[in-house]
Amino acid sequence: MARIYRYHPETGAYLSEYDAKVREDGSPILPETGHQSLTGVPAPEPQKGYMRVFDRAAQSWRYEENHHKHTVYDKETGVAVVLKIGKTSYPKYGPIPEGYTAKKPPSRHVKFDRRVGDWVEDETLKAQEQRRVSAEEGAFRRIAGAKSDAEITAADVALALGLRKPS
Repeated sequence: MARIYRYHPETGAYLSEYDAKVREDGSPILPETGHQSLTGVPAPEPQKGYMRVFDRAAQSWRYEENHHKHTVYDKETGVAVVLKIGKTSYPKYGPIPEGYTAKKPPSRHVKFDRRVGDWVEDETLKAQEQRRVSAEEGAFRRIAGAKSDAEITAADVALALGLRKPS
């Protein structure tokens, strides 16, 4: 018997392994003759956080960082993105793409500081958020002053938030 290792034809990622019967000359009898994604080169042991990837040109395995299906955050906007192999932002296994971080923003009023490699408070964003909240609270107080809680409608709230024009 010969041990055969299967890998993904595009990414080289390890998929499985199995025993194949051998011919008299010692070569394995493969169910998929001529299959491009099989090798007799032994795959290394799995390591947490890494994918075993076969390099056809070098005829060897290597470890690549594996962030497939991990949530990362855009350093410019803080928006969460789930990495998927083959997509533009994460075309193959390896480090987290440039412009993203695994660190979740702790609040809405932070910016990513590349010098320190972390999210930092942004006083401008914090002040804008406080002004927006104060304006919303003021609008609700005006509505509440004119009507009882039972009389405030969804239309009143939309009007107070500027989502609807007065009729």
